[in-house]
Amino acid sequence: MAYSLEIFGKVKNEKNRLCIQIAGDDEEQKKIVEKLINDCGFDPYDNGNLENSWSQQPNSAGYCCDYTCEELKEVKKKSKQTPESVKENRKKVFGSFAELTGGDFSHENVIKVNRKYNI
Repeated sequence: MAYSLEIFGKVKNEKNRLCIQIAGDDEEQKKIVEKLINDCGFDPYDNGNLENSWSQQPNSAGYCCDYTCEELKEVKKKSKQTPESVKENRKKVFGSFAELTGGDFSHENVIKVNRKYNI
């Protein structure tokens, strides 16, 4: 994610602008965070309230996958994940990430692996 934050920020309304997920119970506070995300060159994706924040944790659908908001919306729409399945996916992926990447930790390969497993 650090690489994406450093390299992939774009001007608002620029094509293929990546998004960053947010969740919260305070709409005013979320507006502040949305502005910060926009100022950093990304589109905010409102993932709902804190109760739903599990769906943006590591190994949840779309986590660290460099999606646009349109792509992320489609991935989340198709996802059958639950809080429990995200935990299981995290155990599976974290425990074998080096094997899953074939030892290639380049940004492109990590995104490829994340997109395969974070669905």
